[in-house]
Amino acid sequence: MTRYKITLFCIVLISVFTVACSKQQLVPDSIDPVTPLAMDSTEVLGIGDVGKWMISPSGQIADWGGLRYKDQVIHEAINVIFIDAGAKSAAEAKTRLVDAMTRAGYPPRYHHSSGYRGIIDGEIYGQIPTEDAYAFSNQVYLLDNNHGRVFGPKQTTIGWVFTAAFSREDVSYLRREHLYASFSGARDDLAMNLNEKSIYKRAETVSLDNGSTSEYTTGDHDGSAIVMRAQNSVANASGD
Repeated sequence: MTRYKITLFCIVLISVFTVACSKQQLVPDSIDPVTPLAMDSTEVLGIGDVGKWMISPSGQIADWGGLRYKDQVIHEAINVIFIDAGAKSAAEAKTRLVDAMTRAGYPPRYHHSSGYRGIIDGEIYGQIPTEDAYAFSNQVYLLDNNHGRVFGPKQTTIGWVFTAAFSREDVSYLRREHLYASFSGARDDLAMNLNEKSIYKRAETVSLDNGSTSEYTTGDHDGSAIVMRAQNSVANASGD
């Protein structure tokens, strides 16, 4: 096959896959009230009650767009907590977070569903990135990638707090869709890269009691969230 034919084949394949993915709702038509089940939370010392789940635009527990894993409904768990005691305001905390994510190789990238929410101490927060159809991701959507959304920040006595849900999706060109691959793998990779390249350093792990049950699955998620704590200086943490 000539180089021209290979290039043409790749363009057609990408176009077909993009159209198929575009059929998935990237930006919701509306945001509905949160259901009581999606409000379920676990108390974390210093923060308050942390919502266990990422909440979909419909107000339900996010379920990977309705896809099933091992014939079970998927619940998308909160698996990362960010604490920034150095930021002077919510806006600064958000700026520092986005900068840290970008340095870690997880910048905001296009073509992910949006409109999700999270709960911190009884308050509902929209997602970061705030742009429609964006999420933090370590690869473009046409490739296998780790991606996620962050919620907050909530001002607490220990700093500005964000929660997040991160997962890995594998691209199936044969089925023309993204498939669930891992929660823990994405969480751990994000924590490692943040720890090495940003102001956020890995601290402790806390149980949120949001693992699998007989009624639903959280895949390989172990029910715990990794806590990442920010240092004050971007330059000192990154070596710039």
